[in-house]
Amino acid sequence: LALVLAALWQGRGASRWLAALLPYGALVAAFLLVSGLAYYAESEARGYSQPTALIDLGRHFAKDPRWVPSGAVLRPEAYGYDGQFFLYMAQDPWAQRGAWANIDSPAYRYQRMLYPLVLNLLSNGDKDRLPGLMLAFNLACLLAAFLVMCRLAVRLGAPLPWALFFLCAYGLFQPVWLGLSEPLANLLLAWGLYAVAAGALWWASLALGLMVLTKEHYAAAPVMGAAWCWLLGRRGLLAYLLPLAAGLAWQLWLWQHFGHPTFEQSNAGNFTWPLLGSLGLLLSPTHWHEALVALGFWSLLGLNALLLWRDWQRLDLWLLAGLLLVPLCGGESIWGHSFSYPRVLSPAYLAYLAVLFKERSALAAMPGALFGGQALFKLLQM
Repeated sequence: LALVLAALWQGRGASRWLAALLPYGALVAAFLLVSGLAYYAESEARGYSQPTALIDLGRHFAKDPRWVPSGAVLRPEAYGYDGQFFLYMAQDPWAQRGAWANIDSPAYRYQRMLYPLVLNLLSNGDKDRLPGLMLAFNLACLLAAFLVMCRLAVRLGAPLPWALFFLCAYGLFQPVWLGLSEPLANLLLAWGLYAVAAGALWWASLALGLMVLTKEHYAAAPVMGAAWCWLLGRRGLLAYLLPLAAGLAWQLWLWQHFGHPTFEQSNAGNFTWPLLGSLGLLLSPTHWHEALVALGFWSLLGLNALLLWRDWQRLDLWLLAGLLLVPLCGGESIWGHSFSYPRVLSPAYLAYLAVLFKERSALAAMPGALFGGQALFKLLQM
């Protein structure tokens, strides 16, 4: 659909205000439609009709009821999912009041401190407002990320309909309804990508620094940016090192506060040998359409390698390569669960869009088409 609209875009004959209003109105309408479909898919998969129930609070971790909002949906004897930990952290963002007793791996979870800190400020510490606020804030972050990527498409010379490829990645939408930190991290990544394209390195540094404090493995992007500057002798090395310094300082504080480093609480199944996890999904998918995600990931690796072979000095390709490292080495805990691998792929997909907006070819569009095909068949299955 994006390719067809891109071909027709040049022939539009609208007045100036319509040309400005209608495209973004249509894009936002498409975004809201896909967001609603994602909510429908998640609610059907989990058997919940109440939106805030998707945050998935399990009784196993609700040891101290002081931190559980009134009216929260607690699943009997269940472990729940990661959104519940952000719900507790948002009431105690500096881990000073004991909410971390309701969290499975406090040092590991508190790496993502920016998201609960913002929620705490927006809710004014009112725990009963948090569940609805988390979902509304996440949706606002994702919409903002979409609009930033639309502006990035224009800056890179791509007709606006190319931005519709944003809607093909189910992993961008899934964490909105689960109360996770990825929507904020993806907004900050989109801002960073736009700032890099605009040459505003210090704005990019700020965005990437906040991003690292929202989702730790996104630090691969500034690592590759710093490596690119150092190896090619380009300016901006300090701008990429500062986000890493901020992340390291927070890691050291967590070590001092909790008495052990964060990696000690990381799941051993998160990583394995390169490509092994994605190969397992490709060969043994729970549903056949999940194999399209593995194919999309492999085609993304191939596209990145091909374009680097043609021009290895492109910064956008280095950033994409960095964000592909985590899914490349992802283990069973990532590729073995349909609620993990889509969102782990989401930062790499955003970096891919920046590449796609430059390339604008059928070959470059292939990974996005495969991801979109999987999302479409998932919804049809529902």
